[in-house]
Amino acid sequence: YGDFGDFGGMFKFKGSILVSSTDGVGTKSILAHDVFGNKSLVNLGKDLVNHCVNDILVKGAHPLFFLDYFASSNIDKDAVELFVEGISQSCKSTECVLLGGETAEMPGVYIDGKMDFVGTIVGCLDEKDVIDGKRDVKKNDVVIGLRSSGPHTNGYSLIRKLVRDELLDDEFVKTLLEPHRCYYRDVKRIRERSIPIHALCHITGGGLIENPKRVLPDGLSLKLNDDFEISDMFKILQVKGNISDNEMLRVFNCGVGMMIITSEMYKNDILDMFRG
Repeated sequence: YGDFGDFGGMFKFKGSILVSSTDGVGTKSILAHDVFGNKSLVNLGKDLVNHCVNDILVKGAHPLFFLDYFASSNIDKDAVELFVEGISQSCKSTECVLLGGETAEMPGVYIDGKMDFVGTIVGCLDEKDVIDGKRDVKKNDVVIGLRSSGPHTNGYSLIRKLVRDELLDDEFVKTLLEPHRCYYRDVKRIRERSIPIHALCHITGGGLIENPKRVLPDGLSLKLNDDFEISDMFKILQVKGNISDNEMLRVFNCGVGMMIITSEMYKNDILDMFRG
């Protein structure tokens, strides 16, 4: 059930639709640990859950349960506890159950001192409540962007290169490591007011160029306003890295973590909900 390339895989089960997703935090884990040490693991746990929740949220799903995978060359018990603490906090805030997980110690596969994290989430919804952009998005619909907290979990290989080249201030680097924002409660507020959502688009790898294609019907494309500007944080990255406009939009979320696509008539209702 669903389309290839969806943010979440969909499975019809006893009158409901189950939606699942698996993802990691990428090389953000390396930079975060280099900057904050083991303390970074709480936020990396939050990153993992929030990214996965956002992926199934695109279809309208409510999270049911989450599973985590923690792998390293040598398992540090304290590190695992901090990581699970972050996962638990985000699961609680999204009404999701942390059902289980796996730790794997694999010297030779992983570099000493480096860790890999993967999360799997399963959510559900009634078939009538599925958000399907390829079915519902129409020409002249409006796209509203909800702010990101930073690069979220994408673009960190490029950011790490800028750090290695000593092009970024230490304090600025810390701001780049804020946890991935979760949009579960934001979208819930819209749906509770019975405002129809034609599509949601989580801005992950592929940025503002590739991700919208995943939720739009054939023949339609997203047009950014002429006055659209990337946020200040990303302007700094662009200047320091001498990155083209197109590459910025393809690699980073540029300050927009989730897109809401709806009819023009609901634009002001949604904007009023989120101003400030």
